[in-house]
Amino acid sequence: MRVWLAALALLAAACGRAPAPSVAPAVAPAAAVDPVVAKVDLGVLRWSQLAPRLAELRGQEQAEVRAMALAASDVLVVREMQVVGQAQAATETTAQAADRFLAAVWHDNRGCALTNDELRLAYLQNLARYKHPPGWTVWQAQTRCCPEPPCAIADKEACLGAARPVMTALSERLRNQFKAMPALGPAADATEVRLADSPLRDRHVPAFEEAIADAQTAGGKLQLLRYSFWQTGVAGFEKAAFRRADPAVERAVVAAKLGQVLGPVDTDNEIAVLTVVARQPLALGLPRDASASVDPQVVEAQRQLRAELCRDVAKRERQDYREKLLAGAVIEWDEKALTGKVAVEAVRALQALSRH
Repeated sequence: MRVWLAALALLAAACGRAPAPSVAPAVAPAAAVDPVVAKVDLGVLRWSQLAPRLAELRGQEQAEVRAMALAASDVLVVREMQVVGQAQAATETTAQAADRFLAAVWHDNRGCALTNDELRLAYLQNLARYKHPPGWTVWQAQTRCCPEPPCAIADKEACLGAARPVMTALSERLRNQFKAMPALGPAADATEVRLADSPLRDRHVPAFEEAIADAQTAGGKLQLLRYSFWQTGVAGFEKAAFRRADPAVERAVVAAKLGQVLGPVDTDNEIAVLTVVARQPLALGLPRDASASVDPQVVEAQRQLRAELCRDVAKRERQDYREKLLAGAVIEWDEKALTGKVAVEAVRALQALSRH
């Protein structure tokens, strides 16, 4: 949602007297470097405002059409900002200004009206989030002696034998590095630590990945795995389709502290060194009338669910506002200026929508 209305002023500044040929060669105008790709009502959309949106949505479904519409709506949102006495800051792009303005109007924490039935439906749609066995998130380095089992036993054993000293050295290096970092204190024994809030993210995780990269550079046949898994054998979850880990890895992490270096661990086909980065305790789901519960775990689950739903509501409201602005605007896309930058089909699809 990016656009600079102030770009028009920059064009005016570029219209000075041309220098004499004997003084300096002619300089290509700024428009050639940053062409106007669309007229949006009385404003313009430049390539520099569209390109970041294209990069943001690259790889997604109908990425070009969505990015072009988003960038055009950025121009319109910034125009609306001026109507209410706000302006784009000199340090932000058009998209950043548009996003900032819309987030201030329809923000995640403004609250929204949700009934108990709506909360219950959202809970049932993602039941595994609130009802699951104990789980862990690990960063794991492991050998690559048998990447696609089954493997020839003799070859695998020879590879593992050569890799064991490398894995032992890796585990010692990581233990020494982790010991040199600030102690985690009570956080190391916390029963619930989400990955987003893990105290290992800033120091331990980068050190873990750097150690593996160094070992790979030195010729070690290693790979880095980052994954979450759930404990087996928990009553009530025997047939549930939760992701499981190698039994040896599970046994190692069950009693481990957060940030403890584990291994080398002999798994079914490889040797692993790992550390627990996050964990979740057993969750048995919310009671039918969760709104009346005083259980801290239930209350927190309710809070998180409500906050997530309200974020979705705010996101939809911001998108609805953009679509209303686009529906009332006159937009002319410059197919020539966009040649080689986006697919011609995307341009023509938006041209057809603009005409309607």
